[in-house]
Amino acid sequence: MRSGFAAIVVLVILSGCMSLPQDEGGQAGGPMPPLEGTYSTTGGWGVVTLWQTDDGFEGTYTDTWQSETGDLKLWVENGQWVGEWEEVAIDRGGELYEITISEEGRRIEGLANVTRQGGHSTFEDSPFVWNRE
Repeated sequence: MRSGFAAIVVLVILSGCMSLPQDEGGQAGGPMPPLEGTYSTTGGWGVVTLWQTDDGFEGTYTDTWQSETGDLKLWVENGQWVGEWEEVAIDRGGELYEITISEEGRRIEGLANVTRQGGHSTFEDSPFVWNRE
């Protein structure tokens, strides 16, 4: 009985380390959700486009200060979806956090902040919602 319990604990630990993405409640931990595609957005992102990479997802957004597009990255860290955004041309960027993703991957929402101002306004805990078209 005790060895069965140990085996379950080992499986739980390994599954937490090896599985990426998302369970039914929108938290990281299940199979990788299908996030590739184009999203309409709220919260000042314009059009967001995502594609899958080895580490998670990368993409672009169109509501920028100077560049045609900015860059996005999303990945799982410590069992949670996190990310970063950046407009390289003006050295402006920040973090994406408290991210939840719908089971079908059609809706991504969370909070964003600015960690590099790039000479423009700053924000903290700014909500965003991206809906796949």
